[in-house]
Amino acid sequence: MPLSGYQGMRNEPCRVAEVCSVVATLRGQTEEQVAAQSSDTAATLFGFSCT
Repeated sequence: MPLSGYQGMRNEPCRVAEVCSVVATLRGQTEEQVAAQSSDTAATLFGFSCT
């Protein structure tokens, strides 16, 4: 689902930071916390280390 304001356009990796910012706002967290949680989840899911 495209971000608000981008309807009719394809999702692009360049918008990941914007998505992170919105998720952080919705969760009441910092962008750094959301990024760390996302990285940890990806590492667990795909079996790699983020360190």
